[in-house]
Amino acid sequence: MNREDLTNHIKGSYLKKQYLESFLVQSAYIEGLLKLLADYSFWDQNKEKIKEGGKMILNLRKRVGELSLSELVKFLHESDLIDKEQKECLNKYRSKRNSVLRDLVSKLQNAELNNEIKEACDLGNEIITKDNFKTIEKIIDELEKIKIEAEKIGLEENKQKILS
Repeated sequence: MNREDLTNHIKGSYLKKQYLESFLVQSAYIEGLLKLLADYSFWDQNKEKIKEGGKMILNLRKRVGELSLSELVKFLHESDLIDKEQKECLNKYRSKRNSVLRDLVSKLQNAELNNEIKEACDLGNEIITKDNFKTIEKIIDELEKIKIEAEKIGLEENKQKILS
């Protein structure tokens, strides 16, 4: 399954009015994509140190991957990886998402919950379909290609060292 399949699944669940499924997959998708952006950008800016196996750099990279969505949005904004508009849009979504998750069990039988989940989905869909979010996906694709190439080069260098 690729990212396009995942976004199509989110849209399909939404159109079938399976808002909870759409919301949960969408939430994981948005957070996962932001974590990839942080990880690949961190990797790209520190690849030599990572390659050398610097414990501090590896530990920092690991900690970036463990950030909450709130901390992640703040980190990405402070690192100039997302702009103010993206930050505000993501924080609005995060706030609604957290509200829905807090109320999920207590309001399970409440018809109002379905409306809240739908509203969260609408905010998430707004994020996913925005051009600047598509730009994030393109950046991740490019960083992924760079990382794969660098890993291939690293493997070739290691292979040459072993053979020498």
